[in-house]
Amino acid sequence: HARGGESFLSSDRKFGMSLLLLPAAASSFITPNDITSTYQSWLDTSPLLTKAATSSALFAAGDLIAQVTDEESTDVSLGRIARFGGTGFGNGIAWTYWYSFSDELFTPINEPAFRVASAMALEQFIWCPLLFSFYLIPLSAVLNGAEPADLPAEVRKRIGPLLIANARVWTPANLVIYNVPLQYRVLASNVIDLIW
Repeated sequence: HARGGESFLSSDRKFGMSLLLLPAAASSFITPNDITSTYQSWLDTSPLLTKAATSSALFAAGDLIAQVTDEESTDVSLGRIARFGGTGFGNGIAWTYWYSFSDELFTPINEPAFRVASAMALEQFIWCPLLFSFYLIPLSAVLNGAEPADLPAEVRKRIGPLLIANARVWTPANLVIYNVPLQYRVLASNVIDLIW
């Protein structure tokens, strides 16, 4: 796929070069405006990779926070952090496509409140059951040592409670997320997820 005459490969090289330039800028004072403009540049240059990497970093940060604040253990598992980061990378890709699909699907609806409500309903009753059943629950189970034969039972056991918890947290959160510009929805979702 080409965009503006450049392939994803060349835009990914630019993204990598941007990463290399960031440490050089760190030697001087970095302002929030610098961070914002750098992030925007990454989004413009390589949107899918940026959103997936953002999701990965925030998933890993969330797990690190959970481990550090766990009163029952003083150990920090780098392997566990890496697993969460990997899960977050795939999650970022999935949500990038979901938000693009839902935005395109509901753009013809002129009333903003109805458009947001429609996207939220489709997410809660169609998208999340699919994502949880075919990605998050099975991946989590496998990473925790489950055998492939155990996955259907694991999904059946966890899907109901997970969807109920999801509705409680994400219904109010989605009122914010679906009003954020499309390119920032994965970031907004990940920040709320980190707090959750």
